[in-house]
Amino acid sequence: MLLMFGIMFSGCSSVYTYYQVYKVENEGGSLMSNGIVYDDANAKIIYNFWQENGNPGFVFSNKTEGDITIDLTKSHFIMNGFSSDYYQNRVFTNNSSSDVVGSHSVMFRGYYSLKSNLRTVQSTSSTGTNYVEKPTIVVPPKTSVNISEFNVSSSRFVHCDLPKAPSMKKVKSVKFEKSGSPFTFYNLITYTAGSTSIKAEHRFYVSEITNYPENGYMIKKTTSDCGTKLMEPIEVFPKAEPNSFYVMYKFVECSKKCLRKGFKLLTGL
Repeated sequence: MLLMFGIMFSGCSSVYTYYQVYKVENEGGSLMSNGIVYDDANAKIIYNFWQENGNPGFVFSNKTEGDITIDLTKSHFIMNGFSSDYYQNRVFTNNSSSDVVGSHSVMFRGYYSLKSNLRTVQSTSSTGTNYVEKPTIVVPPKTSVNISEFNVSSSRFVHCDLPKAPSMKKVKSVKFEKSGSPFTFYNLITYTAGSTSIKAEHRFYVSEITNYPENGYMIKKTTSDCGTKLMEPIEVFPKAEPNSFYVMYKFVECSKKCLRKGFKLLTGL
């Protein structure tokens, strides 16, 4: 790490951004434009993985005329055989603060100043409300809740057939069957509709991973969704799909001469 910082501050290196894009396969769901949908008589559950590091959370919609209760104590996210509970018994705090600005008289050599604004006092008061995480979530009829807690992957997946810093002409992908996938995961969701307790199990696995350079993969957008021309173009993902997600990483490119210069900066030689 020290050598890398030395190289970066030596002024002869370049830092490039890359995106590792993951494709997710589902079991039993239907891939739609808005997400991967699991649908039954009581609820519609939609997954959209597209965000940095992958979002295995879901939108739960109540299709019935009565309340549905999701039991978070019996709902879990399981990644490669390791289970994480959606209910974690946490305490949250809502904070609010306010500033009070005022003035008061100043005493100087035994006399009070008639100019009360000579000194201004500012004090800050804050209040907070603590609330405990609920073990259940009640979903009223014809409404939805968004439950999101975990990520699929938070770091670049290293594979010998995946160039770390490819150009667009040298982009490669690696594909996996379910049995050989490095990421197999599922949600186990327990909920009650009326007097019926239901356990929904939604399984996924990563079937393909590709490394892309930022230059060439991202495209510039010049207009808004309503057709208005933007003051500054913005970079967007051309293939943002609900069954994919990405991990962003950096690569420092440096010549041997640059390596020697960075080493000298660190060692003083």
